Amino acid sequence: TSPVAFEQDNAKVVQTNTKSGASAAKAPATAATGGQSQPSYAQSGTEKAAASLKDARAAWAQQSTTTGNGNFFMVPYLVGVKPRDFLCIPSLNADDPYFEDWIIETVSYEQKDEGGVEIGVSCTRPFPGEGLVLAEADAKAVEDVLKTLKTTKDWHNLYWSA
Repeated sequence: TSPVAFEQDNAKVVQTNTKSGASAAKAPATAATGGQSQPSYAQSGTEKAAASLKDARAAWAQQSTTTGNGNFFMVPYLVGVKPRDFLCIPSLNADDPYFEDWIIETVSYEQKDEGGVEIGVSCTRPFPGEGLVLAEADAKAVEDVLKTLKTTKDWHNLYWSA
């Protein structure tokens, strides 16, 4: 007799009939199944496609990740920055407080001959588009700060009074 098959949750569940024509549920219980007959599971084409799709999405995400790095003069506001912090880069238009959030991957410090310290960061932005990585409440807090930064003096006070 032929098996009966159906798709469920991306797994192929196959229930086979016994040689006598009785269903597996009516077949004698075995010790391995704890007294109940269990359907067998096999990877279906749907599961293989899902695994392939997951790999494709991961590859796309990696290709779509934007990377950046920069060196900045060390100011009090930057003290303590570390990997997994966010670097928020605002638009230059003060009337539109849009910003991009970048995840800091590495931080380096370099002391210059003239005594200044430079901080270097490398960052990633794991997806293209206008979405943000920051949680909504954190993004709102950043936008609120950006609304107060209208002049170069405002920015100077932010960086040097931290």
